[in-house]
Amino acid sequence: MLILIHGLAGGASWVNALPVIVKLLILLAVSISLSGYLLHFCYQFQPYILSYTADLGWQLCKKNNQLETVQVLPSTVITTELIVLHLQCQQQKTRRVVIFNDALSDKDYRALVVMLKIYRHTQ
Repeated sequence: MLILIHGLAGGASWVNALPVIVKLLILLAVSISLSGYLLHFCYQFQPYILSYTADLGWQLCKKNNQLETVQVLPSTVITTELIVLHLQCQQQKTRRVVIFNDALSDKDYRALVVMLKIYRHTQ
């Protein structure tokens, strides 16, 4: 969808009545925008494993099997369709993790929702 929108923007800029130099500048801006979005999505997407234990609390395991203790922030959004986890990492960086309900089994999704709601009320 992102490529289609950028393609339509580039096509629209080319067929308008502006001078050729302006058309080329608009195409350059659209190309830079598209490459920036593609680089962001390609390099920022990482699968995560989220775990909770009573002793260690919430932990996030990244792709390189590195465990990081995180705190679930109160701004976390919980719905029946998705969960947007707002996590405070050890180096004071805030990270957002989106979990759609079809990414887990129904039982696991409900268990995660319950755990997050219990954790939210114990903070």
